[in-house]
Amino acid sequence: METRSSLTSRHSRTVAKRALLYALVVGAVGALFLCVEFSNQRLVSAIPGVPVWLFPLFLSGVLVSIGAFVWREHKKKDALKYSFIPIITHKFRTPMTHIKWATEGLIPSVTETEPKRELLEIRTSVDAMINLTNLLLALSDSESAFAQYNDKRVSFGSFVEEIVLRNAPSATHKNKTLRFSGEREVGDALIDTEKVSFVVQALIKNALTYTLVGGVIKVAVRREGVSVLCEVSDNGIGIPRDDIPRVFGKFFRAKNAKETETDGLGIDLYMASLVIARYGGTLSAVSAGVGKGSTFTLSLPRVA
Repeated sequence: METRSSLTSRHSRTVAKRALLYALVVGAVGALFLCVEFSNQRLVSAIPGVPVWLFPLFLSGVLVSIGAFVWREHKKKDALKYSFIPIITHKFRTPMTHIKWATEGLIPSVTETEPKRELLEIRTSVDAMINLTNLLLALSDSESAFAQYNDKRVSFGSFVEEIVLRNAPSATHKNKTLRFSGEREVGDALIDTEKVSFVVQALIKNALTYTLVGGVIKVAVRREGVSVLCEVSDNGIGIPRDDIPRVFGKFFRAKNAKETETDGLGIDLYMASLVIARYGGTLSAVSAGVGKGSTFTLSLPRVA
């Protein structure tokens, strides 16, 4: 595994290479303009009566054609990249489903507390991976993502509490406390339970990852006007105030988050925000600053 110093060194080299590339591009563009100006003056002086704008117009047409060709090739590569996502997600989903079935078959036959707890944790992790895989598959095509939602009416408080109970063994294993609090009967919500479960689990996983040993994560549900809310609060590393507006951005990770957990991708919160936006809900984050914990709040319309 790479150390933090090696990661920093590699990042610095990448930045330096990009800076050099940008400098070369700027220099090449400047040289091109000088060549065009020089060639145009030579052409006008060599052939009297030639319009001054003729050569620049011809060169502009050539450059536009080159640009259009590069753009088409870029789009082809994008199409190949996005067609690759469904193939990979299908390949991942099949073995994970088999692991889930095998685990669920073993759980009833195990009576010892510790092995059973480990199996329950495996099942919870596999469920989270399957949900993530399914969501990636749906989001790989923006139009089908909406068509593949299977909404049903659920008691929001009971729904969230069940997710907390499933993740509690994982928190205990990491010497952290995951606690459900607040009201249970806050009303119903019309949701795709698989996708919204991914959102709640993403918030819990985020809190568990960035809360130090001995920390406490509280998950509460409540009603506010025509909405039902789920709040995930922790006393972990917190979020720098300047980073809060970007915390739901694709691939974004705060500096202190990278230092705490080097393996993260910064994709879960982004995907969670897309799911909640589909329901006209909101996903927000607040923090008093670094080392002062954070609270993520999920809001969904309440079904009357």
